[in-house]
Amino acid sequence: MAWVQTLGWIVAVSLGIAAYRWASYPGSWAAMFGAEYAKPRSALRRLRAELTGARRASAHRLEAATEQLRQVRAAYQAEVAGAERRLRSLRDPAPGSRVTWLGRIAVHEEVLRLFDEDGPLDETGRHRTPASGPSTDLPLATLTVDCVPSDDPAGTCVTLAAGTSVPYEVCYVHREYPEPNVRQFVLDVRSAVARARGAQASRERHIAAAEADLAAARAATEDVDAARTHVEWVKAAERVDPDVGRATDALDERRDRWQANTGRRPWR
Repeated sequence: MAWVQTLGWIVAVSLGIAAYRWASYPGSWAAMFGAEYAKPRSALRRLRAELTGARRASAHRLEAATEQLRQVRAAYQAEVAGAERRLRSLRDPAPGSRVTWLGRIAVHEEVLRLFDEDGPLDETGRHRTPASGPSTDLPLATLTVDCVPSDDPAGTCVTLAAGTSVPYEVCYVHREYPEPNVRQFVLDVRSAVARARGAQASRERHIAAAEADLAAARAATEDVDAARTHVEWVKAAERVDPDVGRATDALDERRDRWQANTGRRPWR
């Protein structure tokens, strides 16, 4: 029944209020509610509020110092990460934009991407679209590119040699890739290789400076160290915070007086 539930809630709330009042102002019904104890109860409330305020102020100072350390550490980590990215981009550049392509070969600014298969024919059935799928990336700056005859008289092959590795060979049948187009493609690839080598030489000239920048960024821990030291100092100071101490002493003195009058000691 609804009235039973309502009565139950009223009883529960009443018991909760009584328990709180007893813990706060113990001793007797008069101590909890009587007019003669109104001023002592008010004094306890005020002193508890002052202690809570002092503790919150202390906690705020520690939170502010901790937040400052977090921000300084984040700035340090961002600086190091940026220096690492710059060095990584010099040592291991991204493939870059696609410059040209023919069949299984797609030439980017920094790599030649050799696909396992040709791209599919377009809607006319006469021209190939750019290849996709599994592929191998060859550093463009290391390549030597040549045009050689195919075993099939109706085709032309392109060899791709990278250092001492076995050259790759990609052959183009003339019915899909006319020989003049293949030869022009080889010239375009050689031009891309020359540009990639120039870019690589430029990067190599900047690597030493980037390494020095990274070392300097990692070593620049002064702000982090200072912020960490400040946090430790604040922690030590807050353990003996005079405001908290004074508020605690004042409240304890009032609790002693309450106990002397009622025989019960209220909570802090």
